[in-house]
Amino acid sequence: MPLRIVIVGAGIAGLCAAVALRHAGHSVQVLLIKVDQLCVTHIAQTSQIIEKSQFASEIGAALAIAPNGARVLSSLGFCFKRTRAWNLPCWESVDGRTLRSLFHMDLTDCPTRFGEGFMAIHRVDLHNELLKLALEGTDNPALLRLGITAEDVDAIDGSLFLSDGTKCQADLIVGADGTHSAIRHSVLKLMDQPTMTDMSAFRFLVPTDRIENEGSLSDLYKWKSSGTTIFVDTSDKAVERHLVWYPCRG
Repeated sequence: MPLRIVIVGAGIAGLCAAVALRHAGHSVQVLLIKVDQLCVTHIAQTSQIIEKSQFASEIGAALAIAPNGARVLSSLGFCFKRTRAWNLPCWESVDGRTLRSLFHMDLTDCPTRFGEGFMAIHRVDLHNELLKLALEGTDNPALLRLGITAEDVDAIDGSLFLSDGTKCQADLIVGADGTHSAIRHSVLKLMDQPTMTDMSAFRFLVPTDRIENEGSLSDLYKWKSSGTTIFVDTSDKAVERHLVWYPCRG
């Protein structure tokens, strides 16, 4: 029997859940609490995605998808070719000062051993493809609604109260709204904030043609493999510092 399911959050986790549950025949509603998240709702045989942001400035860097994750995405109809994902041939670490090899793992046999390759993909391409799988097709497609958020949830009654004054009910509500989850707070009444780790990550994208024509970077680009390379700072054993460089569009 199909369930009425509301997923709060339409980032990667929320959309993956929405697509999988749609494939299973359930009525899915996905609702965005934060700038990358959605909520899909079943109304008159049509799934509906309610989105807080306008999706006008979707940004993000890249990420790697191991073969087990790639197989899950493929089972949902995800097309790595359409998203221009890069099949990583290796994963290696080098000394950031001398470029001496510290570790090297050959990944070229992943498709044969595990059924999929070790993929690198731009986050926006990943998100857009998942959104396409949620919205398109004739089998209970989702409808995207922008500018609406969830304000509260009644976990006992299965109700979500939306910013436009309406209420939607479901057999199951899934909270996928990230670190600052409004759903987790509403259900568990937790007031504690995320704990600082004193570690930072700076992520950015650089067009390949700029590196190819940029002096010493051009030489480094020619030397580097076409896989993931981690440049490790070996000068300080007490502090972790490294740079990770990999392609994300083929």
